[in-house]
Amino acid sequence: MAATRIRLVFAIVLAGAALIIARLFFLQVVSGEYYKTQASRQQNFSQILTPRRGEIYLSDRKGNMLSLASTKEGYLLFINPQKIKEPEAVLAKLNPLVPLERENFLKRAAKTGDPYEVVAHRLDRAAALAIEELEIEGVGIVPEEWRTYPLKSLAAHVVGFLGYKDDELIGRYGLEHYFEDELRGNDGYLDADLSAGGVLLELGKNLFEPPEEGHDLVLTIDPNVQVFFEKKLKSIQEKWNPSGGGGIILDPETGKILALAAFPSFDPNTYGETQDLATFINPMVENIFEFGSVFKPLTMAAALNERVLTPQTTYFDKGYLILDGYKIEIEFNNHIVKTVDFGNFLAKNSHPQYDKYKDFDLFKQFKIEAGNLVWGENWDLIFPIMQLYRGTIKA
Repeated sequence: MAATRIRLVFAIVLAGAALIIARLFFLQVVSGEYYKTQASRQQNFSQILTPRRGEIYLSDRKGNMLSLASTKEGYLLFINPQKIKEPEAVLAKLNPLVPLERENFLKRAAKTGDPYEVVAHRLDRAAALAIEELEIEGVGIVPEEWRTYPLKSLAAHVVGFLGYKDDELIGRYGLEHYFEDELRGNDGYLDADLSAGGVLLELGKNLFEPPEEGHDLVLTIDPNVQVFFEKKLKSIQEKWNPSGGGGIILDPETGKILALAAFPSFDPNTYGETQDLATFINPMVENIFEFGSVFKPLTMAAALNERVLTPQTTYFDKGYLILDGYKIEIEFNNHIVKTVDFGNFLAKNSHPQYDKYKDFDLFKQFKIEAGNLVWGENWDLIFPIMQLYRGTIKA
């Protein structure tokens, strides 16, 4: 009887040992790679370090700078629907600290298959700390940054805004878009091992690369001139009710842009409320239009500046131009073939031989390439300025 019991105990121990060996074989050999990967994930910490986006400033004549676009820091509030058992009770605790829309919160809390749902953005530090002190299961706070435009609609077409394109937050219009690479900077990274207590280990040069912060932009636009100009445009809009308009104010000595504005405009902080996407386009630099006769005074000013002509210079207007071998007659404004002086030259809407003035320093300062400009006021056709040959200048 005793021998039988001994054999039974031995058999049980042997069976148990066999099960343990089989289990160890399964864990270490069959599933070894899986658990090795899991252990590595628990012990390894890696993170992409996002750079701070550069800021955009206006500057007045005294060198004072005013922020046009900046980045603010704060917190976002998220919930884990899988851990929230009583959404109404959680909402009641959060609402005194962060006003939340009930329907939206309950809708997100009902997504039990999603462990991460953002319910509020742009919280300040006080609100974030207050929420953390509640220690509500399934509720969390994480840092976030967002773009803000302190001057609201002022110079909106100049600055543009930061918005999502697919899943990427990038500059969409204006300088935010044009200087995206310079403003954005370069990502850094952190890759290190963690101790059992969660302390970073083996942090060295090969495991840490700091982010390269974005560059700031300082514009030549003077905030005082910009405000004045936008007020003038607004008064014109109210008086005449045009569908759109705008303009640019330049420093005549350097060509620096002191103000640029257009209407209808928008507030970059709330660009999502703008119905017509065409409003975001800067018509002063992105639309194509004919200069027409407004370009004549600039051309003549350049000629006077270079002393190529004087107020007494005369011009013989033949009444036609030769374009690509074709003779095109001028039949408007009661045109008379005659010699005119500089004053009548502009007053009578004459079109000079612009080719003689294409290399003026004034054009170079303003980065104007006369050969690429077109005009066509009172014309059925649009001609490149450098192809207009209606007469000869006699200085």
